[in-house]
This record gives sequence, structure tokens and C-alpha cells, in this order.
Amino acid sequence: MQSLVLPAGVVVGLVLWPNVLIVVWRLRRGYLRKVGEAVSAKVIGCERRVLRPSSQIFVTHQVRIEVELAHPRTGVEYRMVKTFAFNEFLRSRAKGLHERFPVGATMPVLVRGRAAGFDVAERPRWIDLW
Repeated sequence: MQSLVLPAGVVVGLVLWPNVLIVVWRLRRGYLRKVGEAVSAKVIGCERRVLRPSSQIFVTHQVRIEVELAHPRTGVEYRMVKTFAFNEFLRSRAKGLHERFPVGATMPVLVRGRAAGFDVAERPRWIDLW
């Protein structure tokens, strides 16, 4: 019985980890919405890539967005880059996010001190949590 505890714990952890990331993402975005300042950032780069790793059977769609914004308190210009990852089943979400923010468009960004986050409601994966 005890020999099954570790494998069962690993399986449960792997299953629950995406849900933990979703909760953390929503809590962080909610915190920034409450105490941060909303700023419009200009999209200066947006690309979509399809990754087909040979070691995995599933395809990953990545949307990389680069924005430029002025800090609301200091006026200093900053650049932020965020990479969103979607599996093959969420391909339409990746296409929609890419089409929603073309180069030259504005994107909502929440800023508080030195922390900032994109104000989009896309579900994160482990590579794009922060």
C-alpha cells in the first residue's frame, strides 16, 4: 500500500498543477486590478509559432506579444514580452489572441510599482505564468 503513495501523489500533482496555476494567475490579475493602474500599451511585436517537438505527440501553439508602455508615475518607457502557450485543442484561442493584438494595436496592462501584467484572461501554462 505504501509503495503506491508516491506514484499516486505524483499523478495527483500533475493533474492538479494546471489548476493551481489558473488560481494563482487569477489571484495575481485580480490583485493588480484592485491596486494597480491600468495603462494602454502599444503592441510592437506579435508572432505566432507552432512547435512540433519530436519527443511529444502534441503540438504547442505559442503567441509572443511584445509591448511598449510608459510607467504611469515616472513616465519611463518600458518594454514587456509575454509568451502564451496553447495546446493543439486550443488552437483557435491562439489564433484569436494573435489576431486581437496586431502590431500597432493597444493592449491593457496593469502596473503597480515595478510589477506589471497583461490584462488578458487567457489561461496560463507553466511557461507563461509570470
